Amino acid sequence: MIKKEKKDVDCRALSSEFFNDFLPGEKYHVFIELVNKYDDELEICFRGNNQPSEAVCIYYNNHLVYKIEANGNITINFNHARYSTNFREYWKLINYTYGFDESAVEKPRIKVIEKRSESGKISYYTGIGYLTSTYNESIKMNVENIYLNCIRKMLIDSFDISCNTDIFRKTANTYTNYKSKLKQTGRKSLWIEKIRQQQLFSRMKFQKNGYFLYDLEFAQKSLADSDEYLNALSNEPDMLAIYFDDLGKPSRFAFVEIKSTDTAYSGTSGMVPHLQKMKDYPKSYLKARLKEAALILYQYKELGLYGIKQDIIIEDYLKIADKKPENLFVFTDKAVKKFHEDESCDEIKDFKKNAKQLQNIDIHIPGCKELEIWVI
Repeated sequence: MIKKEKKDVDCRALSSEFFNDFLPGEKYHVFIELVNKYDDELEICFRGNNQPSEAVCIYYNNHLVYKIEANGNITINFNHARYSTNFREYWKLINYTYGFDESAVEKPRIKVIEKRSESGKISYYTGIGYLTSTYNESIKMNVENIYLNCIRKMLIDSFDISCNTDIFRKTANTYTNYKSKLKQTGRKSLWIEKIRQQQLFSRMKFQKNGYFLYDLEFAQKSLADSDEYLNALSNEPDMLAIYFDDLGKPSRFAFVEIKSTDTAYSGTSGMVPHLQKMKDYPKSYLKARLKEAALILYQYKELGLYGIKQDIIIEDYLKIADKKPENLFVFTDKAVKKFHEDESCDEIKDFKKNAKQLQNIDIHIPGCKELEIWVI
């Protein structure tokens, strides 16, 4: 059995104690059952270095469904209900009918935060926030009910462009201090990039001759205060991947970045900044990434997640620590054309000259007409 050690502070795999809680017959196994039952729309990722308590996160379109922590806390992001006209009904169902937190207030009040820019322009943020409760028997019995009858419906409303009235802002407009001050309709975010991230994460699970995406939303854990470290810290790729050869052995490690919109391609976290940050990941940290990959994949396999078949031998992963990490850029939708037209700087020109487009990946993304994968 492969185990995470106490010295593995830079590791998202779970400690043995927390991992065991997700095994069949144990208290958190109901969340594994949920993900496997709805594997066409839910993904699960480990956050073993989360502070102050390690965690497991379940996602729908890369938006939080459940956060399960080793300290017993279960968290739901209730802000996903902002486009649901019956958000109060969901609140009552979650807290009282399904027993998530029967001590919660009967009627949730929407908080309004007023922000003033340097130019004096005032903007408003509205929200209810996160619901956090200690895991109990009612939650255990109703994990699926809470998801299917509340969270899932809230998230569907969030992604539905026809639901374009922000009910939180509409409600806040009735408050005396903010009466009619908050714009409640407008251009709604389509979350295309978030959708594509999870679609790719779900489908790129090749165990031979291909990339296996095993983690979402990577962020380097704080370890030291040095230029080398600070550069690694500022690089937050969308995903991490292992490339398996024709024998199913790990042969390469990759950072993965997805660009789907004009804004995402060109913005402050766009193509050029990622090129600058991804190229210099410290070699001294790579062993931690590879051990982490082995541990996570082993734990996925033991929990029956993602259909992993091969044996996970940690030494096979550590052998590739001397190889330079790959950087995968996945362009979809409008970002494909944006990339091909871009000649804006030397970094882009060098990338186009040296990167290779992958032609042999058999992958279909529903609703996505344009998709290209480049590796350097």
